[in-house]
Amino acid sequence: RRVTAQLLGRTLADLFQGEVTIGAVTKVSPQEVSAEDIVVRDAAHRIVLKVTRLTAQANVLDIAKRIVRGDEKLTIVIDHVRVEHAEADIVPAEDGLPTLAHALTPRPTPASPAPANAEQYVRVWLPAVEIGRGFARGSIAGSPTLETELSGVHGSVLASPKGAAIDIDRFALLARG
Repeated sequence: RRVTAQLLGRTLADLFQGEVTIGAVTKVSPQEVSAEDIVVRDAAHRIVLKVTRLTAQANVLDIAKRIVRGDEKLTIVIDHVRVEHAEADIVPAEDGLPTLAHALTPRPTPASPAPANAEQYVRVWLPAVEIGRGFARGSIAGSPTLETELSGVHGSVLASPKGAAIDIDRFALLARG
């Protein structure tokens, strides 16, 4: 499992602009991966997201095969993601977006060996995302610092080099600030 965590961490490092580290992989099967103590760092190496436990259901073998094959257009579909608890630090980037959004944006080019002039277009599609409990602290666009607690979040995420679309169907929110 430790080797799987390192391999998965390297794969995520190749896919996303931020640094993603995984403390432990607790389950690996052809249909599901569970991990604990996931940390996402932005370009300035600040911790912008901590996840205590994450479970992802997907066709793991198909995703691995397509990553290794180096398809010019790669859409990674993760059918269902459940985060038990997450904590985010919202730090605005120069463009006004949170650095967390940049950290989880797919890289425009592959880090694996490929022809020097080829670029790989990577999209990540999460049609069903659940967050049990979450906490975020920070400010956006010069607003005062806000603290938010989320629970029962259900939605979807599509991330590509062009940006991200996040649709939230339902959630509970408590905000202070």
